[in-house]
Amino acid sequence: MVVLSVAQRRSLRQWLKEPDDGSANRSLVLRLRGPLDREPIISALHTLLDRNPALRTCFRTADEDPVGVLLRTEQLGVEQFRAEDDEPLDLVRRYVRARFDLASATARAALVEVGPEDHLVVLAAHPVTVDARSMDVLCGQLTEILHDATPGNEPIAEAGQDGDYFWRAALEGADGALDLPTDRLRRQGPRHTVGTRKRGLGPAAHGLATTEAVPTRAVLMAALAVVLRRYTGKDDILVGVTTDIRRNPRFVGAATAPLILRIRISPGQSVQELVRAVARDGAAAHGHRHARLDRVIGVGAVPYQVLVDHQGPGRAPKWPGHQVERVDVEQDPPALPAGVDVSLLFADRGGGVAVSCRYDADVFSAERIDRLLAHLDQTLNAMADAPGSQVSGLRILTEEEHRRAAETWNATEPEFPASATLPELFTRHVGRTPGATAVRTASGELSYKEFAEQADGLAARLRSEGVQRGDVVGVAVGRTPDLPVSLMAVQRAGGACLPLDLSDPDERLRLMLDDAGAVMVVADEKEHERLAPFGVPLIALREQSPAAAEPPGATTVEDLCYVIYTSGSTGRPKGVLLAQRGRVNNFGDFNRRFEVGPGDAVLSVSSLGFDMTTYDLFGMLIAGAATVLPDPGRDRDPAHWLDLLRTCGVTIWHSVPALLDLVLFAAEKLGVRKLPGLRLVLLGGDWIPVGLADRVRALAPFAQVISLGGATEVSMDSVIYPIDQVAPDRRSVPYGRPMAGQRAYVVDVDGHLAPVGVPGELYLGGVGLAWGYTGAAARTAERFVPDPFSPSPGSRMYATGDSAEYFPNGVLKLIGRLDFQVKIAGNRVELGEVETALRDQPGVEAAVAAAPPVNGIRTLVGYVVGRKGRGLDPNELRQVLRSRLPAYMVPSVIFVLDGFPLTRNGKLDREALPLPRSTPGFG
Repeated sequence: MVVLSVAQRRSLRQWLKEPDDGSANRSLVLRLRGPLDREPIISALHTLLDRNPALRTCFRTADEDPVGVLLRTEQLGVEQFRAEDDEPLDLVRRYVRARFDLASATARAALVEVGPEDHLVVLAAHPVTVDARSMDVLCGQLTEILHDATPGNEPIAEAGQDGDYFWRAALEGADGALDLPTDRLRRQGPRHTVGTRKRGLGPAAHGLATTEAVPTRAVLMAALAVVLRRYTGKDDILVGVTTDIRRNPRFVGAATAPLILRIRISPGQSVQELVRAVARDGAAAHGHRHARLDRVIGVGAVPYQVLVDHQGPGRAPKWPGHQVERVDVEQDPPALPAGVDVSLLFADRGGGVAVSCRYDADVFSAERIDRLLAHLDQTLNAMADAPGSQVSGLRILTEEEHRRAAETWNATEPEFPASATLPELFTRHVGRTPGATAVRTASGELSYKEFAEQADGLAARLRSEGVQRGDVVGVAVGRTPDLPVSLMAVQRAGGACLPLDLSDPDERLRLMLDDAGAVMVVADEKEHERLAPFGVPLIALREQSPAAAEPPGATTVEDLCYVIYTSGSTGRPKGVLLAQRGRVNNFGDFNRRFEVGPGDAVLSVSSLGFDMTTYDLFGMLIAGAATVLPDPGRDRDPAHWLDLLRTCGVTIWHSVPALLDLVLFAAEKLGVRKLPGLRLVLLGGDWIPVGLADRVRALAPFAQVISLGGATEVSMDSVIYPIDQVAPDRRSVPYGRPMAGQRAYVVDVDGHLAPVGVPGELYLGGVGLAWGYTGAAARTAERFVPDPFSPSPGSRMYATGDSAEYFPNGVLKLIGRLDFQVKIAGNRVELGEVETALRDQPGVEAAVAAAPPVNGIRTLVGYVVGRKGRGLDPNELRQVLRSRLPAYMVPSVIFVLDGFPLTRNGKLDREALPLPRSTPGFG
């Protein structure tokens, strides 16, 4: 009987539970060229088997527990055969990979004749009994046997408890969850596919190791940590390191074990400091390699997802009378250890390092792993070139990747008239088509000529009251033709508009007027009594002066166009200052891209203070198209919207997805089957359900459905994506590409462009960038930062606070808010990840995750809306999520709703979501 180590017993139980296919078998293959006397070789192989009990061990069960049984050498023997017509290495590969019956043998040896003076010596063994390093030891022993040397051998001893304290201190407070970005969803159950990718890394690692007097492994580990930090955003990283724990270097058997190396990276740390720290901590961990690590982390626990091994330069054996070559037999990659996603084997080759990466091919693509290895290579070179530089300054992207993300994907030169403003472009259409309809309602129309006359009369009145170029003028008008007239009048007077939604509470209206420094308010007369206490002069709509032939208040493209207020994280709204140039560029891009012009009409349904409404009004007026306005008393009635879509010549829909969903629901309820005139559907401001485009085209077969994205602080929209390009199996609608004159970047934790497929913060820039926030210099400086990627000196970009990533073709994928991270029972939870998991379930149309306090305890709650005709069971959803997410990320309660509550802008109203009555446990 053979005493099994703890690791052997654990591995053996796994092998017996899931029998392997031989792909992980260890091998030693030597090619001998020259005349060969077979007997000494066969005798040496017998001696090798005799001297190493691990090669003669098989496994049987006693009382349902595996035990080792030692075979006699003659029970194994050495096989001899010819390669015949087979490719010799293919034959050897099949021999090595042949599956072992562990109850009979765990090793085999053979001498293969390829030709009269060409032979192969082959030794294969099961990984339960020997490790990869054992094959190096056996190669040396075989050489010694042939030279009549006598090697020693001794069993490995069990480690004591002296290292437990070291490991507890080393791992205290560590968060092992690395959350590597993936290409595919993880499947429940065992992994079935392991991929392998290889790359040469050059001499940089050896050079830096020599300069800093540290092991090459420390340099490789430091570079890997830098890449993993950029991939995950974490600066406290755990990596498994395969370590030789032999006490006797000549021991043959399973004597390697993964240690845990904890690497912490601080922002100001230099390359030299990082490399030395990794070398120091690696040496400390190696000094405690014999400790029972499972007593600290738990039996079977794997707190790392990346495993690393490093092999020194191999040496070819020297046998008298023969030319000997050690052959690397290519095999299918063996299974990854439990809990490991990526396993890297570094091997010294000549003056450089070769790396072979095994990975879970069920979730990672080969292209992603190729990029990972390229980034590792790039990082090593950058470290070696500037060892005194800060780690945060290292660029992990290749030059081509950086150029593509910074330049190629942002090659979107604007085509707008360089000196034109919104009022000027409107005036052109007044001259060309004065009788065309500018505004349409259910009860009447206003032509471009009539519109211009009213706007110019009001503009003259504003100027006579002292409105100067660049002054902010509030517009407090309901959704009637007076609204666009008033907005254009402010523009033609040289002022900047401040749209006010009269459904807002007085306190908010007062705050916006004060914060924006409004000098006047154009208001419905019925609102004067309400607005008078705010202390801002009021102008009635009908108080007009004779219009001048050429309004003296004309603006330039550099002047302020309007101020839009968005919600603020502190609860105080933020006023965004937007100039003429960006509005002309953005609105003009839409009109050129989709050939918007005379004969087109948009139905304006968004909130009057929402930036989407500005395109509905100004965008149509500079295109010679029309704006259709719902009746004031029914402006929130989807049935009324549907009626206007059918009767008022509407060709364009523009809103957040939730408002369109209301129309589609109304159409289903009222039996409306077709909207043949609708040709363009523009959706932005919120998540778009994947199935929404198909529902639109069921009503409007020829409609283009377009996804829009951006931020008020940049342009109404900065990125665009035609939804008819979404693959059927895609779980979300891509965010898109930058529009004309716009720029978009995904930036990592250190301010560099992120690799393809790696989440980072979305930054937007370009022509439409706002001046900043009203009266908030510090907040402006925090969010509007220098753009280091733009070719234009002095350019700025806006930090959106959104998480995004690049697809390989440069299209952006929006992931969610960066600040949607909460802690549940001490565990960090990304609400966006939970939402994605919910949305991925069959039958779920839309999903939201929240973490409200329930009875004083923060509780993870899910909310889902089902697809038409699909019933959803909350308990079944939770059960499915348990197979994909950690227990603490499974919502305690899932609500199935008919629809989500909306704000006045048509976005999700999180405050109105229902709450659980009690606080159930998670998982």
